[in-house]
Amino acid sequence: MKNLIILFGIILVTAFSGCSKEPASNVKDALENEIKPPNEFIFADDLLALDSHSQLEKIFGMENLSISEEWFEEGTVKKSQSKIYPNTKNEISITWKENEKDIKSISFSSIDSKWKLKNGLFVGMSLEDLEKINDKSISFYGFGWDQGGLIDFNEGVLASQRLQVYLSFPEDGWENLMGDRKFQANSKKAESAELRIGEIKLFPTE
Repeated sequence: MKNLIILFGIILVTAFSGCSKEPASNVKDALENEIKPPNEFIFADDLLALDSHSQLEKIFGMENLSISEEWFEEGTVKKSQSKIYPNTKNEISITWKENEKDIKSISFSSIDSKWKLKNGLFVGMSLEDLEKINDKSISFYGFGWDQGGLIDFNEGVLASQRLQVYLSFPEDGWENLMGDRKFQANSKKAESAELRIGEIKLFPTE
């Protein structure tokens, strides 16, 4: 009888040990394979870690996405482009290199967008605040052509980062800031136009 009790106890211990190990392993696997929820994507930079439209579907859901073929480089190159939260203030575009995979660029341009960069940049930021982050005066190309409003960071802090920043077309003073030529951000013409960031474009590390 005593031997039976001991044997029964061993069986119970073995059974409980087996049960405790399997859930722990499952939890670990689940954590390792956990998909980051949409509300944890605060910075546009975080999206650079993604690698396909199908991955976007798993995270944001098909109802919050659109995909289309768009022309780039002055209408000479066609690429697939996904949009997260299309037609809303939080719309952000991801252009793919090939077959809806591998990010070519990420861009957003809504002044009320939730998206921003880890370096502090956001759409609607003033030139003055932008220069503070860059730690050097900046210049920009005139409006009215394909690269209109593109900023040159002039070897400042932001010059080494893989991004392009465009100014929004000004409501006033634009007639003095037109054409394929550079203007200084601290010039009277630029200051009177009260220029702000209109679009931010990110590129993955090569």
